[in-house]
Amino acid sequence: MGLPEIQVIRDLFEGLVNQNEKGEIVPGVATQWKSNDNRIWTFTLRDNAKWADGTPVTAQDFVYSWQRLVDPKTLSPFAWFAALAGINNAQAIIDGKATPDQLGVTAVDAHTLKIQLDKPLPWFVI
Repeated sequence: MGLPEIQVIRDLFEGLVNQNEKGEIVPGVATQWKSNDNRIWTFTLRDNAKWADGTPVTAQDFVYSWQRLVDPKTLSPFAWFAALAGINNAQAIIDGKATPDQLGVTAVDAHTLKIQLDKPLPWFVI
């Protein structure tokens, strides 16, 4: 999988945040995000975010997809991305030393996603 495939994925699926034409970070599915320590990030999701079939997009959808991303059983070619981003336990899960449910991504409620990093990363949202 290369750049053309990644561009198609970006066109089909909206992320938590996006970049505008100036390269600035703008809301995607998340309307706001914050971190007091650059290690634990909280994202608030749009109330009106929906899948193509009209089903609401929830924080649990992000948890599920990110857990699948790092699950060794899925053999995702992009599992390394979660480890590079510094998501807590990502590398241990990829290496089979932890289970996907130990990933530092949790749904606080239907519209709140919490991401815990291994160390503070002020550029995590970029």
